[in-house]
Amino acid sequence: MPRGDFFKTIKETKELVSELAKKTEESLQSLLNRIESLEKKQDNLINLTSATSPNFPLSTFAQPTNIPIPMEYREIVNQTLNRHFGIVVEPETAYPGFKFTIEVPKEYSSLPLDEFDFRNGDKRTKVINYAEGVFKIKEFCDRIYNTFASEMKAKIIQERI
Repeated sequence: MPRGDFFKTIKETKELVSELAKKTEESLQSLLNRIESLEKKQDNLINLTSATSPNFPLSTFAQPTNIPIPMEYREIVNQTLNRHFGIVVEPETAYPGFKFTIEVPKEYSSLPLDEFDFRNGDKRTKVINYAEGVFKIKEFCDRIYNTFASEMKAKIIQERI
């Protein structure tokens, strides 16, 4: 291969690499623009759905989840305990069920105040199989109710109304 052809090949290779780099940069910029557009659409959708979601009574320290809480669950908690108790439902990834958490309000909790604050509340959790659903939730709420002292049970019953 003559020396001139060799340098011509190097020059062509550099031009090809440069052109390829430019096209890659343009493609990446286009992709970033599309991602930003999708993120804006997602934010708008989240804002729209949160503005139209019904507000169910939860305790003041209950955190919202991505899973809607079935009204049956809320009714069981209201009837067994009362409406001041919070509910959190989280899906299990390795088990065909969900974590059901009852958040005991500060006024009913037997935890010392500093421990209540350290733990971010009095939370009682049970993993429930989807097939057992409502029956296990009722059983779990009954078990929680029976852990309270008789004076506290009377207060819980009195505030059901």
